[in-house]
Amino acid sequence: MLASLLLVVAAVFHMGAADLQAPEVHTGTVVDPTGQEPVACELVDQSSAETILGSDAINVGGTAVPSVCRYQNAEGNLVFIVQILIAEMYDVSPINPQTAVDIGDRGRFGVGDSGTANVQFAKGNVSVTLRVTPTSGPPASALMDPLLEVARIAADRLPG
Repeated sequence: MLASLLLVVAAVFHMGAADLQAPEVHTGTVVDPTGQEPVACELVDQSSAETILGSDAINVGGTAVPSVCRYQNAEGNLVFIVQILIAEMYDVSPINPQTAVDIGDRGRFGVGDSGTANVQFAKGNVSVTLRVTPTSGPPASALMDPLLEVARIAADRLPG
């Protein structure tokens, strides 16, 4: 009996400390239920970006990183960023301040001290953050309604 117990203890010890530590949180590639990686510039396309930035919105971020998309208006005084992460990041990096909103499985929005309007939602296995930063022109609070509208559209485009 003692020999069996020692074998079990030795086996557990052999697993190593890494198996006993808290799991790492990865922000890496998100795959939807269809096996596809959602693309931020498809989730929030040019037309959606124009809802916030006006008809002169341009994609300045390209599509080099599928999980991030960056738009701005022609004047360059409004910058709009969309980022897709794994759903667990919704709890790891919340926006502040925040007010709950019914978008996706759970959502929140707020205007930060730095003057950014933010919407963050989780749906299925993804967390999406939409952020618009005005460097001049309208205050971030004036952009919240169009940002919420675009976030709802984005959530509807995700499976699940």
